Amino acid sequence: MKTLIAILFSLNIYSQNCNCESKPELKKIISCKKEKFSNGSTLSWQFDCNSSRLIFQNGKIKKTIFVLESDLMDFTGRLGYSNWKEYNTTFLIENRPVSGCCDPSEFILFDKNSGNIVKELGTYLYQYNKREDRKFIITLSGFDTIYVTDLLTTKIKKIKITSGRLENTLKNTKFLFANELFQEPVVTNRFVVLKYKYKNSKHDNWKVSTIKIDLNKGLLFHICYCHYQSFPQLIIK
Repeated sequence: MKTLIAILFSLNIYSQNCNCESKPELKKIISCKKEKFSNGSTLSWQFDCNSSRLIFQNGKIKKTIFVLESDLMDFTGRLGYSNWKEYNTTFLIENRPVSGCCDPSEFILFDKNSGNIVKELGTYLYQYNKREDRKFIITLSGFDTIYVTDLLTTKIKKIKITSGRLENTLKNTKFLFANELFQEPVVTNRFVVLKYKYKNSKHDNWKVSTIKIDLNKGLLFHICYCHYQSFPQLIIK
């Protein structure tokens, strides 16, 4: 009898965590299935009629890392914390500021053991996952900082952009977001070459700044800034 009561109690707790009688359609929108990481920690959604919550758990550590209130619950998985990817000691979460088009997503790096934030990385510029021994993401934080994050070692290199350059470009052009000023990087076994364009004033000609990152010197420690008046053809030997 005690065993039956315990089972019924646990089922009741589960239904409270993943159920809203007034909005039964949420069960089709929100999956409460736990995703387990290699170290045993998990991520899973829970919801009731008040909110949906993304829960991190590792042993006795259990914490809510994201919440959508009742009026936004229908957007769970499409607004705010959505996709995530596991790495050696961390997991990377995509944070969508709007549901749909076209604001750029932001990315946040979490510790896989504690569930704590390692770094708020900013908006997406580029991610490399083609080799098992080399995985990194390039992001733009604000208007004047680029982060190059090694997703295997969690080492982060900060690259400063001339203050006001990107922000003034947005004011002087029709571009809405700073990440639109960046071109797709050129990536080789040794180098990442990242280029962005900017204007100093509304009637000024476009200029291009190139950031060349040497992958063979630790993690991306050697950086060359080069400035051009136009968009030259880039050749890496």
